[in-house]
Amino acid sequence: MNKTRGIISFLVSIFFVLLELTGISSYIKTKDPVELVLIIVILVPTWFFVKRSLKHIKISNESQREINEINRDLNRINNGSDDSENQVNNMLENFTGTSDAVLYDNMEGHDFEYFCADLLKKNGFSNVKVTKGSGDQGIDILAAKDGIKYGIQCKCYSSDIGNKAVQEAFSGKTFYHCHVASVLTNRYFTASAKELAESNGVLLWDRDYLNKLIENAN
Repeated sequence: MNKTRGIISFLVSIFFVLLELTGISSYIKTKDPVELVLIIVILVPTWFFVKRSLKHIKISNESQREINEINRDLNRINNGSDDSENQVNNMLENFTGTSDAVLYDNMEGHDFEYFCADLLKKNGFSNVKVTKGSGDQGIDILAAKDGIKYGIQCKCYSSDIGNKAVQEAFSGKTFYHCHVASVLTNRYFTASAKELAESNGVLLWDRDYLNKLIENAN
């Protein structure tokens, strides 16, 4: 409480100093009290209106970004699925081992998600669906196998995967009403991520598992 009062007192002092420096203080002293009240009555609602308008502009920009993200996903679904499947098929035709895995290391996030989705289909998973890119709640792919619904987060990174991905997958499992959460990556997992995944029941599918999916689909 004392700290809060100190901050308020400091801000009030700064305010009056600024009034003196800008000459506003002298201006106020020369004005009629009624006129000052009218000025305040006009300025306060104006300030709130400007503040609210700026907030709406920020929300509009965020909404537009989400719309652009959704449109990109829709275009990918309508036009890009075949490209992703062809990319998988080309890799499978030429895959000879982990030395060729660099092909998926260079994929962007969404491309990697569709790549993994096609791999899962070729490995017996059904009802495979890539979630929307924006606001996916930590799950990138939904899939089912042997009566089990999986919520899968895909991570195409240049370094090993930490706790955050495990936490997001675990949270997304509940949101999408999945039986099992998993993280599929082109890398490996840190010791901390493995420990967290074991306690939360999250499956960790690392680079070796990804290569097995490719080999099994061949």
